[in-house]
Amino acid sequence: MGGFSLFAQPLAQDGELWLNEADFSDNSIELKGEWAFTWHKFIDPKQPISTLNKTVPFTQSWNDISGLRFNGAAQGFASYKLILHSEKALEDMAFYVPEVYTTYQLYMNGERVASNGKPGSSLNHSNPYWLPQLARVDLQKGANTLVLHVSNYHFKGVPMHPFQLGTYEHLSFLFNFSKSNSLFVAGALLIAGLFALTVFYFQRNDLPFLFFALFAFFYTYRIICRCGLPKTLHKCWYERFYCLTVQG
Repeated sequence: MGGFSLFAQPLAQDGELWLNEADFSDNSIELKGEWAFTWHKFIDPKQPISTLNKTVPFTQSWNDISGLRFNGAAQGFASYKLILHSEKALEDMAFYVPEVYTTYQLYMNGERVASNGKPGSSLNHSNPYWLPQLARVDLQKGANTLVLHVSNYHFKGVPMHPFQLGTYEHLSFLFNFSKSNSLFVAGALLIAGLFALTVFYFQRNDLPFLFFALFAFFYTYRIICRCGLPKTLHKCWYERFYCLTVQG
């Protein structure tokens, strides 16, 4: 999900981002740049230490961070921290939090504002989940501390896209517009899949129609998962076929 911006986007440096020049009237900013980072430790979001042992580009793969060594996929857990400096209080704001591989909890000023699944220090203590969401927040004047706990034992292990900060009205419009587009594509695929399955019913030797129908149904389900399925159905199927849904 992207927004149109007419002003220069601020960039985080050494784990801090200044919002003084940001215009949120009809824009959002991406929280790009260097976040403070620590490996194999969940820092206390209510009492975050003043300095972590390094800063890294927020969307950099764990495989590419110097000092970390993996035999294959990057698996483990980590903490990120970013301090947002605002010269005034900002009410009715929101974070757009895209997919984070593969589970996270996001805190602001010690309070949890968004989460997907349950990050943990091991596979048995984590619960993967994978849905973009909006987190409605109010920023206080001065420093606002973001702490992100991330764990991955299933996929790449990295925030793939930067978070966005803007007014709730602006981001919710973009969020719902993006979901509407995705659901339109899902509906078109569903109709095409039903048509292909009908053709296969009458012409059993035309296996390509069957294969296309299965592809269309599977990808329709993947799109709906990303848009937010009703929780009961989502919990029943999503957790059983998590890896296929994410990597398909």
